[in-house]
Amino acid sequence: MTDKDKDDIGAIPSIDDDRASVDLNGQRGKRASKGYLKDILIFGGVVVLILSVAGAFIWKALHKTDSVEAAKPVDPTLEKNVGSDEGNKGVDRLMTSIAERKAAEERLAEEKRKAEEDKRIKDEQDKQKALMAQLEAQGKLGNSNNANGAQNNGGANDKDAPPTPQQRKLQGKGLVFAGGDGKAGKGALTASQSVGGGLNKALEGGTYADGQVSLLRNRNLLLGMGKVLPCVLKTKVVTTFQGLPICQLTKDIYSDDNSTLLLEAGTMFYGEQQKALMQGQARVFINWTTARTPKGVNVRIDALGVDGLGAAGVPAWVDLHFWQRFGNAIMLSFINDAIATAANRASKNQDDNSIKVDNTQDAAKDMANTALENSINIPPTGYINQGELISIIVPRDTYFNNVYDIH
Repeated sequence: MTDKDKDDIGAIPSIDDDRASVDLNGQRGKRASKGYLKDILIFGGVVVLILSVAGAFIWKALHKTDSVEAAKPVDPTLEKNVGSDEGNKGVDRLMTSIAERKAAEERLAEEKRKAEEDKRIKDEQDKQKALMAQLEAQGKLGNSNNANGAQNNGGANDKDAPPTPQQRKLQGKGLVFAGGDGKAGKGALTASQSVGGGLNKALEGGTYADGQVSLLRNRNLLLGMGKVLPCVLKTKVVTTFQGLPICQLTKDIYSDDNSTLLLEAGTMFYGEQQKALMQGQARVFINWTTARTPKGVNVRIDALGVDGLGAAGVPAWVDLHFWQRFGNAIMLSFINDAIATAANRASKNQDDNSIKVDNTQDAAKDMANTALENSINIPPTGYINQGELISIIVPRDTYFNNVYDIH
């Protein structure tokens, strides 16, 4: 190697030099082709790997589904094996055998029932035949060839003779005894007809005295029973204490025959309210004792106060005293709850030194029970304001002939 060649090693070829004819494009193209091939191989490997993993998952899922389906119990009576004629034939034979066995059981049950019915009918017929034979032997069954029957009936036809009790039973007929012969009595009753027991007491009605009839006289001076007297309250009624209510008649009241004026409008009625309301009641019972007419006639009437439709008692507004009955107990219960809540919070905040208020809670509970016992029996209070329109029903006939005279 010459010195020139050594100098040329590592030098950049000149454009004018003959050695400068280097195919740069060829070398660069080869390097680019090798890079593309490497990328394609890598991408292809990744795609193959992805497809392999996906295929493995799909295969595993399909085989898992098949194993689950295979693990399910198959009821040959519910569905047939798809694609297997032998399985279908086995199911058909099983279903056919079940149907035949069921039909055989039903047929045996029907035959048994029919045999029992035939036996019962035959027993009844045998009993009837035996009874008929016994009656014929005793000569009690009217027969045209029976001489005894002919003698007993005076030679008349046996068909005209009255049936015997046995014949009536066979014919389904019954006779009604109207009494009078004295043969039937307590001794003739059977065990099922004996006196007492069963529903005798429940079906036994009351015995009442005979009603009395009388003729009403002096109807022109009679204030008849059931007369309705409308009036308006002059005083307020409060059922806390007993009271003496006053009511004023609003129209003229005439006699039973509507010919004589007996009670003028403005007649004052004086009554008594003595009964306090009980729990659940909303009507006040008033007894009207005396009536005083504007002419100065006093009538002892002792009548019943009713509402506008005639119902007993006068409707009232009722105060149930709810808060007075339960308010103290509810308040003490709240106090007890507040004490318990405060004790719980204190015990949570101080773990070592917990506060106990059991005595206070017990005392509050006892106080609540005592308050409830003392106030639970407060009766309700009814209020009827003055000016309320009510009615009075006269309970008995009242004659005015000792004070009134008609000329």
